[in-house]
Amino acid sequence: GISKGVKRDIIISLCIFTGILTGIVFAVDTPRVRQSLQTKIQEEIQSATGYPISINDLRISLLSPGVEVHGVTAFRPNERGPWVTIHRAKVSIHPQWKPGAGLINTRLEVDGLKGNIQEEDVKIFEQANKNTKPNQEEDPIEIDEIWVVNTTFTYESETFRVSAQNLEFRASPRSW
Repeated sequence: GISKGVKRDIIISLCIFTGILTGIVFAVDTPRVRQSLQTKIQEEIQSATGYPISINDLRISLLSPGVEVHGVTAFRPNERGPWVTIHRAKVSIHPQWKPGAGLINTRLEVDGLKGNIQEEDVKIFEQANKNTKPNQEEDPIEIDEIWVVNTTFTYESETFRVSAQNLEFRASPRSW
């Protein structure tokens, strides 16, 4: 078996590792860092699209690396009331082997999206996406999985209307 000295060294090493990890979590996940990131996200989205957005709460996780937002509300310019609301959204990174891509798997989870999306909204966001990354061949974050739950929305274009209630789906595209 394992000697008492080796067991003691393993326990001490685990305690040191846990202490270092806890210190990193407390150093990164502070109210100031969260508020700064929340403000930056809101400003970037409004600057790129012209659509004001508010985020009620933002959380950073290092143990399961990711950023989670709660109570997101987006407004169309010059309209009363929210255009889109999201109860919770999270971007997280999970270790997973992908041939040709390595060990990273990025997941986007959206819970409780509600809204009325029009063709013009999609065009504005497509244009904003082109403007924010000119001459780039890849997105800075590649999404490998999308999970959408508790979603109710209507999408309207000139030629058709799609409506979904309590929609739940997962998408893991082979390639975008």
